[in-house]
Amino acid sequence: MEIHGRANMLMRELNLKNKELINKLEGLEVEIKKIINDEPTWKLALQADLARQDPNIRRQKGYPEEHLYQHSPHWDILPENCIDLNGKMDPCGQEYLNLQMKLMAENNRSNASNGFPNKEVFFSLNCLEGVKGLDFCSNIRKKVSDISYKFLGGNSMALCAFYPPGGYIPWHHNGNAPGYNILLHFRLGGNGSFFTWDDGKIVEYKDKPNGWVCRAGRFLDTIFDNFSGKHAGGPGQPTPHVGVMGASWHSARTFDWRFTLSTITNSRELWLDIIDELEAE
Repeated sequence: MEIHGRANMLMRELNLKNKELINKLEGLEVEIKKIINDEPTWKLALQADLARQDPNIRRQKGYPEEHLYQHSPHWDILPENCIDLNGKMDPCGQEYLNLQMKLMAENNRSNASNGFPNKEVFFSLNCLEGVKGLDFCSNIRKKVSDISYKFLGGNSMALCAFYPPGGYIPWHHNGNAPGYNILLHFRLGGNGSFFTWDDGKIVEYKDKPNGWVCRAGRFLDTIFDNFSGKHAGGPGQPTPHVGVMGASWHSARTFDWRFTLSTITNSRELWLDIIDELEAE
């Protein structure tokens, strides 16, 4: 499939100067490092999140055949990590992006390309609440909620996850959950990237070694709500409905530990105010 046209997923790198947020991030960083340094805990968390997606484990638990790949349609074609592809598709490469676009063009509401990523090699705090042995979730969740909902005024949390070395999130577009995004990354090491697709090419954003990166972007709406006559984002969401070539395609991979917090607001005005506040001392 030939890639052409323009997509709207350029990210703005923010020069983070807001002292209050910096202090909050320093406190969050302490909790992040505690988890990364606690190998039994993070291994349990990673295993729990991968087991949630693994169709083989779901089969063992008695799930119906039609539900085995519900959370990870591309489990068999994407690698176990981004370090060793082992003949499988690069989750952040052009070939996999082409496949996603092709599937979306054929059926926008299919499990294969409905906005969600089709395999995730990380562990998400949103999916681990209540899992036995993962009591750390409650501690870090409080700090994350304080930043995402209280300080940034977010309407939702698109992602809050730990990527181990080799972790990734493959090409997807969040078109089923549109909005204005404030993206925070913390990385130990710095060997990894966030990718978007814009104007017919893949754009790479390198992460900062051993520190925080703050970016702002926008997820466009690909799912139209025919019942209310409004876009899926609801009131206050002036996001245009777009198709395959206009979707906000993005992906990420890492060769070191990485933590990501993605906050969505439905108000463009609030989003712009937040950006100004984050870049002001």
